[in-house]
Amino acid sequence: MGWPRQWPDDPEAGHFLLEYPGWVLDDATEVAMHQIEALLISAKDVEAVEFLRFNDDRALKENEQEIESANIVLTKMRQEQ
Repeated sequence: MGWPRQWPDDPEAGHFLLEYPGWVLDDATEVAMHQIEALLISAKDVEAVEFLRFNDDRALKENEQEIESANIVLTKMRQEQ
């Protein structure tokens, strides 16, 4: 994980440049890599990109009820699979 500084136009070529990189372990523990300023990752090695918001994000606060409703629907769908 990290702050994207650059990303490729083509998913099969190029690199992602992440500032303030860190690892997310299998148990969801986040481990910051304080000794590294930036990390270069080949686009071919990236399986998914997820964008996160901070808890104090205005859009989250303004849409809290709609988000909760969507989470209930998604949770129900997962349980039915």
